[in-house]
Amino acid sequence: MNYYSGKTGLLFFISLAFLLCTGLFAGETGKIAGLVTDADTEAPLIGANIVITAVWVNGDEQTVEFSQGAASDLDGRYFILNIRPGTYSLKVNFMGYGTQVRTQVIVYVDKTTTVDFELKCQALEGETVTVIAQKPNAVEVDLTATKQVYQVSDVQSIAGIADIADIIALQADVVDDHFRGGREGESRYLLGGGSIVNPLNNSRAFKPIVSGLEQVEVYTSGFSAEYGNAQSGIINMVAKEGRNRWESQLEFSATVPYYKVWEETIDDDGNPSYAGGSPYSNNSLDFFNILNNSEEWLKDNPVYPGRPLYDPGYGFGPTYLPPRIQWPPNPLTHADSLQIAYLGRVQWLSA
Repeated sequence: MNYYSGKTGLLFFISLAFLLCTGLFAGETGKIAGLVTDADTEAPLIGANIVITAVWVNGDEQTVEFSQGAASDLDGRYFILNIRPGTYSLKVNFMGYGTQVRTQVIVYVDKTTTVDFELKCQALEGETVTVIAQKPNAVEVDLTATKQVYQVSDVQSIAGIADIADIIALQADVVDDHFRGGREGESRYLLGGGSIVNPLNNSRAFKPIVSGLEQVEVYTSGFSAEYGNAQSGIINMVAKEGRNRWESQLEFSATVPYYKVWEETIDDDGNPSYAGGSPYSNNSLDFFNILNNSEEWLKDNPVYPGRPLYDPGYGFGPTYLPPRIQWPPNPLTHADSLQIAYLGRVQWLSA
């Protein structure tokens, strides 16, 4: 055997094994970058310290447990890598200049948030200048894909947002997991950098609850090779990180009556008086009192004239029918039809 051919084949198999063992992982962090300059001369400040001092949770500013920061380079530029998505406060200081703080700086997954500082020269240390509500860039100049990043704290207050499917439904080009008209199963769901797609049918294995997520990144086209094994869309979910204090959340929903009626009452002198009835009284629910009667289910269906109300919607077949005793049956009097109407009413009450 030729020595060089054997060596080449060995290198080929080693390279192939390395590629098979190496995977592409979805991004879970963001980056803060910017420029630190002199406010009067616009000259870059070299060696300025920029530190993340606090994180905002539900509108409250909390001191971070582990600080992250950077120093500006020869051009006055800095960048802080591997920042968890969220809202933060930044502090910059430089010897001979005043200290400046930027609050409510939002960091998005797979995105660079630009925060520039302009410091004023001070002979003596002055008070800290705080700039509230850092405004993100309206146009992402480095974005080459069609994507939307949802800050869960912003969309969680929308009615009906309970799991990841409700957030995806906010996209105009996504309907029932069909991205831009694609087939179901052509999208990839990522949580914590790992796929949660069922390999048997290529569908989402489960629906993560919204309260456990920090941000949701939705790609509908143009996603890079970082997200493999997808054809229609990418849903990258970043879970919340544990804090140094306990927090709880309660969600509830209720269906209230559409209106309440005025009920007539008789006082001690025999005079009638009128007062608002209870909104939870059956007297306030006319539609319920009507449909609670089995006979109403035998009447003409407004959507399918000539058929009873229960007919097209419930599909009760001969399984529930006793032997017929009359032919042709009269839907208003026949016991078989009344029994089917009763089943339709029960089904409606259960829903």
